[in-house]
Amino acid sequence: MKKKNRIITEKQLVEEVGTEKQKERYFKNGHFVSNMKQTIMNRAGLKYVIEDIGDRRYKIIKEYRTPLPNCMPKLHEGLYKYIAPLILTKLINNRDEYKKVSFTFYKWARLIDMVNHNYWPMKKNIKYSDKLNIDSKTFIEYFDRVDDNLQYYIQRTLEYLSKAGVVEWFKVPMVRKRKVTTGKSQDENNKLSVDIEYETVMATPEETNFSLECMSHVMKKLKIKTKPECFFGKKSQQFADEFSKELKTQNIEYFFTTYQAYCIDSNINKCRDILSTYNISDINKFIKAFNIEFKNNIVSLAERRYNKLPDAFDDNYIDYFKQLTDITIDKDATKIGYVSKDERLDIKTLVADNIDISINGNKLNFNKIGEYDN
Repeated sequence: MKKKNRIITEKQLVEEVGTEKQKERYFKNGHFVSNMKQTIMNRAGLKYVIEDIGDRRYKIIKEYRTPLPNCMPKLHEGLYKYIAPLILTKLINNRDEYKKVSFTFYKWARLIDMVNHNYWPMKKNIKYSDKLNIDSKTFIEYFDRVDDNLQYYIQRTLEYLSKAGVVEWFKVPMVRKRKVTTGKSQDENNKLSVDIEYETVMATPEETNFSLECMSHVMKKLKIKTKPECFFGKKSQQFADEFSKELKTQNIEYFFTTYQAYCIDSNINKCRDILSTYNISDINKFIKAFNIEFKNNIVSLAERRYNKLPDAFDDNYIDYFKQLTDITIDKDATKIGYVSKDERLDIKTLVADNIDISINGNKLNFNKIGEYDN
């Protein structure tokens, strides 16, 4: 490794990081032309922490153990500049005890504070739209679109980190199955006993195909034309009931997808070098900025849709989206109350079922995940 805090000239910088064409062009002109300086500085930033100190001289503050990946500029743009370091931090902190982390995209989003404690229970209960005086159609659309955003950004971040050579990840189809066993009871009446157990395992190709066949059959039966109608249309409850019935003929409760990821052990120093480029001095302020940018992103897209076709949306469409982002994105948002006392137990059960996370098959309570941080 070369010495830290060394001073190099502009010419030396071009010689060290420039391509052959860039060197040829530089030496022909004797100085930077057009946007060449920025291009060279971007390339240098993959090898060093570098500072322009003026008079065509540069200070190399630190040299990375291995050059950073070419996708680094992308990992410092938009929402990626928050998601990438938060995911890497969680994976690095857990790598010694747990090699692989398996979450649904929603659980990844909760783990990195992309959405808050209100998101899941509200998403699963349309009655909150009445409580908040929000048009039900807009309420459903909000969660549908945010889900798409969560899945897109988390998956794309994992793809970039994979290209960087620091993370391996896989999409894993999972299935929740019911196992029923019967036998004679031990009492004097010799009655038949029934034991029901549940297991969550990776879905086989046959089970996945069965699910698709069930969906297609129910859609035809209910005359549903598009998949979104299955989950958000007027017939969504009918679809859910019929689909569940068909799955249960094979003792299947439901399917879901997890994203399994882990840091590559041989490149752990590269992981740490990538993390060091973010310079997160205050994690709470960092999360706050992340929440604000994600909220702005959601509202900005809503404004674009409304301005393009205003007659297709409720007059308060933008205000509804702003209200929902404040409630479901901000980490410090007040916990929303239950819709009614009667639904308190159902919502608690729903949340408990969906906040459990699995690491190498070991269940952890989501609220205690911080205990595993170094």
